[in-house]
Amino acid sequence: MVVCTDVQSDLEGRRSPCLLQVQHFRRRRSAHRQQRDAGGQSSVRCARFEGEDWQQGPGSVGITCGLSAPYVAGQLDWALGQEHVTPCLMGFNPVEIARNDSVENWSKTCRQVFTDVYKAAASADKDGEFGAFVLNPVVGPEPVTGSTRMKGGSATKILLEIVFMRAIHQALESYISGQEQPVVTAIGPSSDAASDDGSSLEPVAKRSKNCESSASSATATISMYRQACDCVYRSCAEIGEVLQSGATSISTGGHLYYLGSGSFALLGLIDASEMVDTFGTSADEVRGFVEDGWAICANEQGDLSSTGRAFRMSIDHFNEDIAARLSERDTVVLLSNASTLTKPMQHIWSIVMKSQARLAHVTVSASSSASPTVTDQCDRECLRVPIALQFPDSSKFRHVLEQFAMKLVLNAISTGANIKRGRVLGNTMINVSVSNNKLYYRAASIVKEMTSASDEEAFATLHRSIYRSQPDALAVVQSKLISEHILAARHLPMVVPLAILLTTEKYRGPDTQNVADALECLSTAGSLRQSLTAFSRQ
Repeated sequence: MVVCTDVQSDLEGRRSPCLLQVQHFRRRRSAHRQQRDAGGQSSVRCARFEGEDWQQGPGSVGITCGLSAPYVAGQLDWALGQEHVTPCLMGFNPVEIARNDSVENWSKTCRQVFTDVYKAAASADKDGEFGAFVLNPVVGPEPVTGSTRMKGGSATKILLEIVFMRAIHQALESYISGQEQPVVTAIGPSSDAASDDGSSLEPVAKRSKNCESSASSATATISMYRQACDCVYRSCAEIGEVLQSGATSISTGGHLYYLGSGSFALLGLIDASEMVDTFGTSADEVRGFVEDGWAICANEQGDLSSTGRAFRMSIDHFNEDIAARLSERDTVVLLSNASTLTKPMQHIWSIVMKSQARLAHVTVSASSSASPTVTDQCDRECLRVPIALQFPDSSKFRHVLEQFAMKLVLNAISTGANIKRGRVLGNTMINVSVSNNKLYYRAASIVKEMTSASDEEAFATLHRSIYRSQPDALAVVQSKLISEHILAARHLPMVVPLAILLTTEKYRGPDTQNVADALECLSTAGSLRQSLTAFSRQ
């Protein structure tokens, strides 16, 4: 089975559930499951959203929360033409409003391909088998428009875990029982079938009751996620304190660092990797570090830390590159689910405690026997976010619920910190990076909505922001390919905020000095939101 996602790293919200699940099931049957992220394996650390525009390669389960990624569309288009591949589209928009913009070097659009998948899913062949599947439940609007890392990512995690766990347990039970047809095994709270090692398999229904049992099991499992979510929300006050600390750090030139081991640290690493393209942060403003470094990713290319400083992500790298430079402007968040830390983590945390950095400790545990944590003995202030999930210690499903709860906490901290930093206006990302085809069109859309400009004016102003050029020089720019615009824009700061300012009376003139003045205004402003709000009233 191949899982393809619409980002390189979400895994943007989508990456984290995909990576965690594929790793989990790869350990069960490593030869049959792969993950393909647009942008490649290094994107787990540094997001490469341009990868969403690649169309070549196989795919089976395609995940694109907004039904807008050409990469996923390309995989599913290929899969539709393969006799032995059943494509599955996963997202959270109706197919009829999937993205319909043209894609360079491709004759199709996302909507055309996804409509074909939908049609294949709507009809069965003579044997009663469906040619495709579409999983696109409505989850409602995102808190931040255009960013699917929160609700979309969480819904992705839930769907993947329900579908994959159910599939592997049915396959294992079929193998163990020697039956030609697999039995159905429930994975809800009333069953022990959610064991992550394939044990305790208890068949509860034959294939003839597949649909009824599946619906009942899925409903019971979803209720467990709801309970986990409720437990997180009960700690809103504590989460808010860490959020504020992170916001203060990134607003004053400091940093937000996540430290930990295991899947929690991997979630922190991925959460941090989404900041550059989502909020236009610098690569080192929010970073995650994992005890085992690249080993935890189990990626084919192995240790990529020699690629560059941004790819040095082990706690040893943190000790070598960061620890000695920690200041009162930095916030360091320890992520754990146990009452004790490994010796390497104890060592690095003891170093952090001697620094002037702000400290926080997020713990998520479904165990009722948790003892005092290492930060309880901390001799200086440390913000604590203890998330106690109310599930039996014997629950074999609790580890994925702990991951789910940690994802919610991390998304809240990083998103909230950037909102307080002024990188969101209303509920719109105003500093999104123009790093792929989808985000190119989104950037123009933001300019249009914020300024009431026409489509032509929005794209012209966006191009002026990208090339920092005079309006009369844009004739040459307009003839360029979209991929050339993206290549020119992907590493530039504040492309969208600058484009918005260039539509105002003060900076609309033909003089290139207006571009420089607008950039200076944005660079010296305490908040992009405040700056754009002030000029939008002119």
